[in-house]
Amino acid sequence: QPAQQAEPQSAPARPGEDRSTDLLHDFTNECQELLIAAERVVLGKTTFTAEDTNEVFRSFHTIKGMAAYLAQPAIERAAHRWEECLLPVRDGHAPADQVFVENVLSGIDQVRALILSVNTSANPLAASAEPTAPRLGDLLVDLGVPRAVIEETAKILKPDERLGDKLVETGKVARQVVDQAAQAQAQARNSDGFSRVATSKLEEMVNMVGELLIAQAMVVSDPDLARFPNLSAAVQRQSRIMRSLQVLSLSLRMVPLKATFQKMARAVHDTARKVGKEIEFVTAGEDTEIDRTLAEAMADPLLHMVRNAVDHGIEPGPTRSQQGKTGGGTVRLAARQTGDDVIIELSDDGGGMDPQRLRAKAIEKGLIPASRVLSELECFDLVFLPGFSTAAKVTDVSGRGVGMDVVRRQVRNANGSVHIQSQVGKGSTFTIRLPLTTAIMDTMLLRCGSECYLIPVASVVSMLRPTAGQVESIFADGRVLNVRGRELPVVRLGVFFAIPDHQVEPSSSLILVIENRGRDYALQVDEVLGQRQVVIKPFDHTLTHHPGVSGSAILGDGRVALILNPARLLASSGTDDQL
Repeated sequence: QPAQQAEPQSAPARPGEDRSTDLLHDFTNECQELLIAAERVVLGKTTFTAEDTNEVFRSFHTIKGMAAYLAQPAIERAAHRWEECLLPVRDGHAPADQVFVENVLSGIDQVRALILSVNTSANPLAASAEPTAPRLGDLLVDLGVPRAVIEETAKILKPDERLGDKLVETGKVARQVVDQAAQAQAQARNSDGFSRVATSKLEEMVNMVGELLIAQAMVVSDPDLARFPNLSAAVQRQSRIMRSLQVLSLSLRMVPLKATFQKMARAVHDTARKVGKEIEFVTAGEDTEIDRTLAEAMADPLLHMVRNAVDHGIEPGPTRSQQGKTGGGTVRLAARQTGDDVIIELSDDGGGMDPQRLRAKAIEKGLIPASRVLSELECFDLVFLPGFSTAAKVTDVSGRGVGMDVVRRQVRNANGSVHIQSQVGKGSTFTIRLPLTTAIMDTMLLRCGSECYLIPVASVVSMLRPTAGQVESIFADGRVLNVRGRELPVVRLGVFFAIPDHQVEPSSSLILVIENRGRDYALQVDEVLGQRQVVIKPFDHTLTHHPGVSGSAILGDGRVALILNPARLLASSGTDDQL
């Protein structure tokens, strides 16, 4: 912990002065960015350059200056303390070692907690301010003006006076220097291509674009439109514009996974230190973009998985050495976009998982009957059962049998899937597949009897009309499809939803082969009506719904169609248990 130092006094608020809510929002956001940058410098490193230590020092120094300007004394004092603590390292009088790393992380945690406590909503809107441009005082410091001179002058400013004019008037700074700083400020303001917009406004805009798409689909599907060629051409042009607007609005929801990966880097560092292991954390694809809501939803599941990888996955150093491995383990977090999905993979080079040991542990805990025969993939899936744990003892990191069941539930709530690949002695890989966005989806429109359903296009591998004998009956009422040398269980949508007028005979139906993470299956429907791009309407959280559906959409004719959840259809149908 840093020694107590003399604390600088915050610049007092001028009489009648209000602090803008927008300015405080930008202050907290900029502070978070500075802390993330400092955290990124120290995590995963053992040696540091002079520029590294300077960058960390500058982060705390900048936060101190902004906090003083905005009359946030608690943040100012904390930043000043940690700045003083890091000063010997920056000046070369103390080594940049592990103690330096822990001091930086402790300082980040303390300042971050204080920043999160800033109540921006309690401050009334005031005179307009331009938070995105650098402050004149900072630019003058860059030009060689002592910061103490600027701070002393700022304290005596009257409400109608400007800092630059006051510095010139008192003879402390030459006019040409102030003009140079003002010119640089104007250039930065004009060249800034970004503007912060409230997330709620973006969400409202995306929702309105979704409603426009529904209305547009209704117009396009109107049978009377064909009687007016000129109107039809105008509607088609409007449809193209709407498509461009939709793509643009969705892009505003997208954020890179870099911030989420940065949080995981800190989790790896803290967990490794707690359990006494050396871990190298490697990331790839952190610039992959994903829907903002999904990025927020995945933070907690990834945290559980990362902590498990460090605590359970990576063996202790002596054990690794006996197995001919390096003393330190490696945890790798990677992301990539594949079609309309984002794939997030967390892998480690630890001891891996023994599927038979997992099965035995599940039987021991009474989670499955001893008579149940499981495939290797099904054994790995046991770790997602509530109450399942292989830990020999409960620690503050893991062992309580909670966590991985939360991972699966949260991933499924995001219309995604998670599965495991592992090899004893080699390590494990957890793969999360998520939709690129939660707002709009490319689907196939299916008819079964008099009902219509939607299924994501990305889940459909192929379609066929089965020949006589290609679909065989098994057990009491189960069916399998023989296709390309494989036998796939058949889910009959009409039976699944008890639709009275569905087509029973397979040769008069259509079969869709559905990809299901190694356990593909066939879906029998009456007809495929084509491809539709729909706006997803999620179910209200208070509504109990069938696990085989994940949402709804409004079709062009005004009807509501349920969106099928491909990952849950097979499990919910009971066909999987029969096989």
